[in-house]
Amino acid sequence: MIAALTALSVLAEPVPKRKKYENRSRFIADWLKSYPVVLADAPLDAGLARKLIQSALEQTQAHIVYNPDYFKLAYPGGDVPAGFGVCTDVLIRAYRAVGDDLQVDVHEDMAAAFSAYPNLWGRDSPDANIDHRRVPNLMVFFGRHATTLPITNLAADYRPADIVAWDLGGGVTHIGMVVDKKNADASRPLIVHNIGRGPELQDALFDYKIIGHFRYAGRAAGSPAIHPHPIVTERRLELTRRYCKTHYGIDSSRLIDPQIVVVHATEIATLEATLKSFEPDTIDPGRGYLNEHGGVNVGVHFVVDRNGDIYSLLPLEVIGRHAIGLNHVSVGIENVGFSDKLTKEQVDADAALIADLAKRLRSLKYVIGHHEYVDRKRPHYVLYRELDPKYAPTQKSDPGPAFMSSLRRELSRRGLGFMD
Repeated sequence: MIAALTALSVLAEPVPKRKKYENRSRFIADWLKSYPVVLADAPLDAGLARKLIQSALEQTQAHIVYNPDYFKLAYPGGDVPAGFGVCTDVLIRAYRAVGDDLQVDVHEDMAAAFSAYPNLWGRDSPDANIDHRRVPNLMVFFGRHATTLPITNLAADYRPADIVAWDLGGGVTHIGMVVDKKNADASRPLIVHNIGRGPELQDALFDYKIIGHFRYAGRAAGSPAIHPHPIVTERRLELTRRYCKTHYGIDSSRLIDPQIVVVHATEIATLEATLKSFEPDTIDPGRGYLNEHGGVNVGVHFVVDRNGDIYSLLPLEVIGRHAIGLNHVSVGIENVGFSDKLTKEQVDADAALIADLAKRLRSLKYVIGHHEYVDRKRPHYVLYRELDPKYAPTQKSDPGPAFMSSLRRELSRRGLGFMD
């Protein structure tokens, strides 16, 4: 599963405006209006479903007191005391049993796309202690990353290990798991949930209004491991804001709905030297041309080492300086090394990372090499913007046609097609 991205609590600017709800009833109404159903209806792997159900059923044998209090948790792998729990903890513990950490899953997704989550608690940044234990947040997360299935009153539509969310009335939300046991007349599957008396096995699927139906294989099923190496600071954000105002007319450092992934090669031999080059907030005075047109250092969202290890530097909601004219609409990936000596491991890691980004950022349309960024014949070029006539784009040769051909073949093999 993906390791944690940097939390946005350090950001100086407010996050992109989120709709603030007076109560959960209004959130539920809006959620149902845009319920994100997908057409795929493939069941979970039988072994995965069996393990999830086994963990959920085992929880019904433990003495657990319903306790919705705020707890300070470890991260990752944090859990409330073993004798406590709420409805969301049933799912959190079940997925932990199969190696997936919803605490990390939700936290990193909120760090990357905080504005997608409901403003119900008055927070302006993610909180790994509690976010994953809140039903509306889980609903949004599953809506973004799980198979979101139709809401029906047909028992056969609800398969073992499916996740169901309910409105208990008055905007009180609830969540639980369908298991592979049936009620007395075998007409409905039973569920495991904690509605106030600890985890229970009950015939309660249709007792309340269903507001969500999901099938989640876990981020571990296809997401690459990412090692955090945060470089964001308040000073960098302020310098980025100034840069964006000058060059794009955007008075913000926020990256909203990026459409392009720009792939680079560092032309630096080692990972250590690469990371060190991105760490300062301000650009090296020796880089005269770039220094004349903005004080913020170059920066990207991800670095891929020669062995395929991936490192996150900037949160996905922060603009990085890595491609003149396109920073405001792009995610940057740097590959350690020289363009003519990049590795197959980097091709595979880039493809896995881009595939994961495509699931998380539905706005993505284009994948380009840095050497292609000012090619007017490519469709991404309509997004190019530079307000300073003296800041002409420089010609680039990284990562080169050979690397991008290999990467595009691998993306195609994975069933991903991009316009570039």
